[in-house]
Amino acid sequence: MITDNLCKNRLVAEAFDFFSEIIRKGISPDIVTYNSLIHGLCNSKYYNILINGYCKKRRMAEAVRLFHEISQTGLVPDTVTYTTLIGGFCHARKPIVAIQLLNEMRACGQHPNLMTYTTLLDRLFKNQCLAEVMALFQEMEESGLQLNIVVYSILIDDMCKAGNIEDARELFCSLFTKRLRPNVRTYNIMIDGLCKEGLLSEANMLLKKMEENGCFSNGSTYNIVVLGFLRKDETLKAMQLLKGMVEKGFFADACTVTLLLNTSNNSGLVCWKYGLLMLASMSSSCFYETELLLKHIHGNAVNREKNFRAIKATKQCVLI
Repeated sequence: MITDNLCKNRLVAEAFDFFSEIIRKGISPDIVTYNSLIHGLCNSKYYNILINGYCKKRRMAEAVRLFHEISQTGLVPDTVTYTTLIGGFCHARKPIVAIQLLNEMRACGQHPNLMTYTTLLDRLFKNQCLAEVMALFQEMEESGLQLNIVVYSILIDDMCKAGNIEDARELFCSLFTKRLRPNVRTYNIMIDGLCKEGLLSEANMLLKKMEENGCFSNGSTYNIVVLGFLRKDETLKAMQLLKGMVEKGFFADACTVTLLLNTSNNSGLVCWKYGLLMLASMSSSCFYETELLLKHIHGNAVNREKNFRAIKATKQCVLI
């Protein structure tokens, strides 16, 4: 009777403590006690854990079976249950099923949260369902949820990756009217998107504006812009940025160093010296990552041999 009352009041941990105590005293629990514990465990929280496990393994049939079982036990699937299952269908690349589940969720009186929206939006972007994205984004803004900079950063990132640089730029600029301050991650996402679209001057201007607005750049910011200029063979500008980067105490990552070591235009020697300088300052993990990247670059045999000799020489210096 005590176990049953504890479980009915959702004090499952206390019920198990009591159960353990009577076992220690040598009392054999009856069938009612066992049934009470089993019923106590069968709440939405534990179902959510099981459903999440199946979703991570992409075993959606089992996840759906448990989802339907919740109602059969007299429980009601909550926002976490629906969001977990929506995320599972998104990872299984079934966004249309996820949207249907979202509609069912609202019809049952459960309100989507930020996680529900961002999970679904991310998959819709990846599947290039742009009409659905814009409709869902508008719904999210009108829902009354407090959208923070993390949510907008995810959306801007997805827009950039989908090649919608105009929409990404517009959303980024709207942050200031929404009284939201972009953080370094938001700036890095936007700068990276601009660089990949070849809009290097705009990316460089945004880097300057970022610092004027009181958001300090980091090593990733500079690596993004330097890589952008190097990939467009604008070596002089890349060197100027690299110099400023070093002066601020930042260092190039493996991708940047690899491009520096493989620059073969008129400024190649300058890039080569900078590349070796950066290589010498790298951690062991970045050093070997650079070595692996160089092995996958298709250059002529002479350049490859020169790179490997320099790598070995620099490696000895680092180890010493």
